[in-house]
Amino acid sequence: MSCIWHFLYKNKRTNLITSPKLPPVFKSQEGKERLFEQYMYMNKSMVNPNCRLKVFYHTGTTESLIGWKTSQFDLYMVFHPLLSKEKAINLGNTLYKWIKQEESRLLLLTFPTY
Repeated sequence: MSCIWHFLYKNKRTNLITSPKLPPVFKSQEGKERLFEQYMYMNKSMVNPNCRLKVFYHTGTTESLIGWKTSQFDLYMVFHPLLSKEKAINLGNTLYKWIKQEESRLLLLTFPTY
């Protein structure tokens, strides 16, 4: 899934979030700010009370974005700007299936008691 530059996944049942390390394109302070501005832009666009979206797609000059909101999870993904919408959606579905398989490893689903 090297075509996915970065993603944020939120399990709504547990309110836990997972994401990978930042790739080189987002390592600088400017890159980090741009990435998180893109995530805020997607979220703001999707929770607008006048137009609630379940799926969001946007291609800009520097990256393409997909946001996917359901009652169970939120998934935000950033791709190369030349990646087709169809390929990005297919990668998003593949990523979601992988996250569900690895969820117990990626998220702290059980809390130890002391």
